[in-house]
Amino acid sequence: MAKSLPNPPISLPPMPIKIKHRGKTSLGFKAEIKAAAASLPPTVAAALQQAGAQIVAGRRVINIDRSLKGVQPRGWPAGMTWDNVDGFANRLDAVIAEEYMDAITNQ
Repeated sequence: MAKSLPNPPISLPPMPIKIKHRGKTSLGFKAEIKAAAASLPPTVAAALQQAGAQIVAGRRVINIDRSLKGVQPRGWPAGMTWDNVDGFANRLDAVIAEEYMDAITNQ
């Protein structure tokens, strides 16, 4: 019986995911976003980069997209708005907020 040779590991060069920062965020948050993007498996990073996906990071979701301020996300309980959201995906954007308003304390 013939032995099959193992498939050699695929080595892809790192493909950077585009990261946009909107508004002021801390240096620590920027470093976390960069590290998370760099930790994606190479095949995933390459596919996202090829598709034109990007990470959009900001202090709050409502600072990234001001049209969402005071708007209730579909399916969320009454009184909850985009101010309470820490992130979402929109087409090819992964929107990530450093802060969000706590639903109980409204801070």
